[in-house]
Amino acid sequence: WVKTSGSKGLQMYVPLNSDTTYDSAHPFGRALAQLAESEHPDLVVSVIERAQRRGKVLIDWAQNAPSRTTVAAYSVRALPRPSVSTPVSWEEVDTAVESGDAGLLRFGPDAVLARLEDRGDLMAPLLEISQSLPALRTGSRTGPGTTRRPAPPPGASGPAPGPGRSG
Repeated sequence: WVKTSGSKGLQMYVPLNSDTTYDSAHPFGRALAQLAESEHPDLVVSVIERAQRRGKVLIDWAQNAPSRTTVAAYSVRALPRPSVSTPVSWEEVDTAVESGDAGLLRFGPDAVLARLEDRGDLMAPLLEISQSLPALRTGSRTGPGTTRRPAPPPGASGPAPGPGRSG
């Protein structure tokens, strides 16, 4: 599931309605970010330094920490032109990327109320889906430039696609 930050970014959510702890979710998020970076080095970066991020998507795995905050869905951001953190579909993200128009993913308060009435709460399924965090594969080196790959769920060939994505 994906939502806008209400400012410049997108935030992805994975339901972990199980006994998952921070101690397992944090290294999993880092491994996933590093895997995406290693497989798509021209598109993805997992380090925060601005010089390395230019023209790439930052997967901010460090955001998943007790000391960090994330704006909640449907929060209005205090900007000169108020914008709302809004759940969106992957199709909407694809359309914005293909058109080169990030403005397609900016929503004011009135637009969000109309979306809620028309589409319902796109984040609601997060409360109903139950899944566990896959284990990290063991035996892999970790450190700068290395990755511990998340193991796929039993019986799967890779991570399950999100809503609106096909396998």
